[in-house]
Amino acid sequence: MKKSISLLLSILLIFSLFIVPSAADATYTASDGPLLVSASTTLKSQIALNIYVALPDEVLADDAAYAQFTLNGTATKQYVSEVKGRPETVFEQKVYRFSLDIAPKYMFQKVNFRMFGTVNGGVAALALHSASTDYSSSGFDYSIADYLNERLDKSTDSKMKSLARAMLDYGKAAADYFGITTPSGIEFSQELADLNTSVLDRYRFLLKTANSPAGYNGPGMSITIDSDVAINIYFNFASGTDVSTYDIKIDGEKPTLVNTSSGYCATISGIVARDFGKLITLSVGKDGVVSEATICVLSYSYSLIYSTNHTVTEKEINLAKALYLYYFYTKDYFVGEYTSPYSGLHYEQIDFVTSEAELEQIDAILNNIITTEMSTIEKILTVHDWMVCNIKYNYDNINDPANQYIESALNGCTVCAGYAKLFYAFMVEIGVPCKYITGKAYTSSNPSGESHAWDAIQMDDGNWYYVDVTWDDPGLNGHSDYPNGENLRYKYFIVPASEIGKDHTPEVTLPTPEGTDMSYNNAAIVVKLTQIKAKVDSGELENTAVLLDFDAEYDQLIDTLKSEIIADAAGERSGVVYTVYAINDSLDAQGLLNKIWGDVGQFSADTYFARVKIEILQFIDLPLTLGFRIYPEE
Repeated sequence: MKKSISLLLSILLIFSLFIVPSAADATYTASDGPLLVSASTTLKSQIALNIYVALPDEVLADDAAYAQFTLNGTATKQYVSEVKGRPETVFEQKVYRFSLDIAPKYMFQKVNFRMFGTVNGGVAALALHSASTDYSSSGFDYSIADYLNERLDKSTDSKMKSLARAMLDYGKAAADYFGITTPSGIEFSQELADLNTSVLDRYRFLLKTANSPAGYNGPGMSITIDSDVAINIYFNFASGTDVSTYDIKIDGEKPTLVNTSSGYCATISGIVARDFGKLITLSVGKDGVVSEATICVLSYSYSLIYSTNHTVTEKEINLAKALYLYYFYTKDYFVGEYTSPYSGLHYEQIDFVTSEAELEQIDAILNNIITTEMSTIEKILTVHDWMVCNIKYNYDNINDPANQYIESALNGCTVCAGYAKLFYAFMVEIGVPCKYITGKAYTSSNPSGESHAWDAIQMDDGNWYYVDVTWDDPGLNGHSDYPNGENLRYKYFIVPASEIGKDHTPEVTLPTPEGTDMSYNNAAIVVKLTQIKAKVDSGELENTAVLLDFDAEYDQLIDTLKSEIIADAAGERSGVVYTVYAINDSLDAQGLLNKIWGDVGQFSADTYFARVKIEILQFIDLPLTLGFRIYPEE
């Protein structure tokens, strides 16, 4: 398969890490032969060992001159004529770089470097030397591990040190996996030992659609990390299937397929470390049915750890962890962390966001609804309200895997997983610590519980509270959504574990410390009412009534509103539509309408909904005595 697939355009970028020569190194010249000046590594798909040599004019003019790398008894030549047109400067010294690509399993193996050229009419070893050592007789022995250990010892850059440790872990894990002996005393870092493998969950092989075309049995994968890092993608079909009748694409392009014993295989090679986590989209379609899946190098790491086909070995687990750490610290060092334009927060990747397009869409939404003047609770409230008003629950396709992702939520129709994942992404963008929670939720119609997802957020007091946007967006009167937010409520908005625990049970340990009261929920209601009143005062909300369920005043407001609406419906006023904001934990919208209309039977339920829009601002325990009502204008 071509390397030009759009997702992997960056695979040809080369990143070099330079040893800094001592001041004494720069005082030497190459007048007496090739001068060994420096060394580095280059992070391509493989890891290259680079040797920088200052060369005298007679060597540069010698077409027979070459550098020789010897690894495990295999010699590789690189002629001076290949590099002399690409001089580089290291500490004011003109040098030439000679490179050898090395598989990660050989990071700890010594590579012997020597220079050869024309001597007395024949080709022989040249007098290679450095600032302090003559390598003429045996050559210069060096390994990638030597370079990395020097970085750990000499570098003052914390990111450089982290990357060096991750590369050493990767080299040892690869060597152990392939049965290559490493020097005694080499141990994994404590970070690898302590790494929680759940970080790999986001990279698992994901099937995005429930149905597959007839005859297609699904995709599979393997990776190569020996001579090159590559993904091998297998498309499996039933015996006798005419594969040419299927529309097979990888990131929108038709791949070159090779028929193997494991299925039709497409290989994407030359993948650099920073792209190990980039998701590749696979699609197979026929007769209007399309199966989609996403995959990346780290999907293999996930499968190593969570494989159900065999007993996972310690070597496999270590390799899976090492691949992730190598990816993480390479991306951190060379690319830098993503910076949210809304929070200034730096992080490596937003969980559940699978493409730059999704991130751009999330940022565009926030840019439209969030302002820098908003408080934290106002930002969270605004995101919550936007989601309820713009997303509807997909009652028709609850079990469709496509509804489990942010993409479905951004498209406006999803299930609880989509709600919770998009809320998580919004929170990360605005700088609110958030965790995606899964477990069971219980209703009167399903007392045994059903699978559910919601979120935990950490507020300014340092405590964790819970938000369930899905259950704050209930269906009304048989409808799955009211785009204007008539079914908006706050029953599950920034509530403590004791409150959400009445009908939610998580399957994982909840984050601590946990908040214990409803203060943030109450504060959010106050913010919402203040926002509504400001809109009413400005004339933006003209036909609005606000009902507060605190005391007898509530019933008085209901009676007044009922009389006015009846008079309106009877023709005494026309063209009036009431928006009712009702704080009430016991009434749904239909119940509130029934309470407003009472025994007036000449108006149908459809008429009620046509003349009255309702936002239910539900709460548990709001200690307010404030209430206000705005009469509709004629």
